Amino acid sequence: MTGRLSAPLRSRRGLTIIEMAVVLFIVALVAVPLAAIASQFFILPTEWQANVTAMRDAREAVKWVADDARQAACFEIGFEPDYGTLSWTDYTVSSPIRFNVRYFYESSTTSLIREEVGGDLTTTRPIIDTIAEYDDFWLSLEASDKADRIIRASAIATTESVRDTYQRTHDIAVMMRPSLLLEGCS
Repeated sequence: MTGRLSAPLRSRRGLTIIEMAVVLFIVALVAVPLAAIASQFFILPTEWQANVTAMRDAREAVKWVADDARQAACFEIGFEPDYGTLSWTDYTVSSPIRFNVRYFYESSTTSLIREEVGGDLTTTRPIIDTIAEYDDFWLSLEASDKADRIIRASAIATTESVRDTYQRTHDIAVMMRPSLLLEGCS
């Protein structure tokens, strides 16, 4: 039985060069398109991530302004690199505390910076770092009278990806709280 199995094996000499070339050609025909498709699974998520980052950053910038504008009784327009300062007094504590929140652009880091001065404490933090230039963010005040004052904010966040640059804009309009004579708005 052993002699019968080994005889056919001896007559077989393996693949010829032509057979090997045909196999490699077929593998290449299948592998190259599959590799191109597979690479998209790595590139597209980074594209999507850049787009989502731009949307999130623009929304985050105006969210901070909206939160401050809802508390603010005063708004003073700023000049480059400042956007403006929102002010209010916190009367919920035993000794009222005056807050001034200034938004400004820092070109070295392309960041929107929020500086809060409340009492003796000053805190500075970057809100977003995807503001490409000063004009990509703005604050404005619309006032029909002292009781009806609306702060408008707009942010354009810019992010880079492998293939493209994404810019996303987010706008908001927030009514300020009524100003008290005690607030000292100029």
